Amino acid sequence: MNAFQLTNIAVASCAGAIGIPGNIFIVFVFSRRKNKNPTDVAVIALALLDLFLCLLLIEGSATSKTVRWLCVVETILNKGIFTAGLFITLFIAVCRYFAVCRPFSSRFSSPLAWTVSAASVVLSILIHLPIAFHTRPQQRQGIAICNAFGDDPLLRKIYVALPSVMFGASLAIIIVLYVKIYRVIRHHQALRERMTKGLGASDAEGRISSISATVSKTKSTSIISTSTDRQPSVQSSSAPTPGDDVSSNADTKANDASGLGDVNVSINHKKPRCSGTEEPHKKRSTRKKQQADHKTTKMLVIMTIIFFILWFPALAIQLMTTDQKFRLSQTIPKGVAILAVLNNVRFINQFINVFIYLIANKKFRGECVQFFKS
Repeated sequence: MNAFQLTNIAVASCAGAIGIPGNIFIVFVFSRRKNKNPTDVAVIALALLDLFLCLLLIEGSATSKTVRWLCVVETILNKGIFTAGLFITLFIAVCRYFAVCRPFSSRFSSPLAWTVSAASVVLSILIHLPIAFHTRPQQRQGIAICNAFGDDPLLRKIYVALPSVMFGASLAIIIVLYVKIYRVIRHHQALRERMTKGLGASDAEGRISSISATVSKTKSTSIISTSTDRQPSVQSSSAPTPGDDVSSNADTKANDASGLGDVNVSINHKKPRCSGTEEPHKKRSTRKKQQADHKTTKMLVIMTIIFFILWFPALAIQLMTTDQKFRLSQTIPKGVAILAVLNNVRFINQFINVFIYLIANKKFRGECVQFFKS
């Protein structure tokens, strides 16, 4: 048994021992959430792709590469799943951008996330469908492999350049989006620090202005009106109580000075119904939601960075010609084993996500604890 086969067996073993149960656990935990946002749906779709690829890795290590139709199915699904994972990773970055930078936008929903995920899979398979007509089983140095491009050099150039372009473009877009997200998060953190250090007066002023804009039923209402000669007159619908704030005269003068003398203005002198504890409670809820969004974004940033780092060696090997790979494997000691390991490093993405979620996401850890307690 050579190094290439040993590497495939090791990868398949990790897929069975870690990848399959880990991705099933991710799907189960995120599916239990009642109000799933588009990011949750995209994470579920990504875990399903990783789960299917783990099954494909086990199948590839257990079957021989001498049957053509098996080579065709394995090659198209392998390349298609990786491309679909790239598209969904890009979609996750877009979802996080709108969740953090434009939280009031309603452009994304859970059904749309499912549609985008399914469309990513279909599009990725269609992109690699022409390979099916050229894939052939082949023997190289006593190793049975699937030659995805056959003897067509043009097809090879196209499908070597295409992943590189998609990889570079997606990486550039994701970097831009996460840089903007990082700036917004830093702005939120700085604003939160300033508010906790001493913006009480400003906060009180804003609270007063919001209270003055509240319209409700009153015990005492002052109706301000003017006659045709623009002389203000004040009519009180009821006598003010000692606790009421009488400011109709000042308000009348201000109304006349602003040119709104012909407009009847009803001023509410009653204190708003909301108590002083409701507004801080809303702010605490908003602050907790922002902190949860930031932690989720941090988790997804770590996942994205690892995804691209682990995918890069396989992409670099794919850019090499067959002769270059052969010379490199003969020049470097254990060159075949090194190339096989570097080419299979990308599959760590299918095993490691569950550990990233557990380490970087407190909410995911809490849901896991609840799952095991129930």
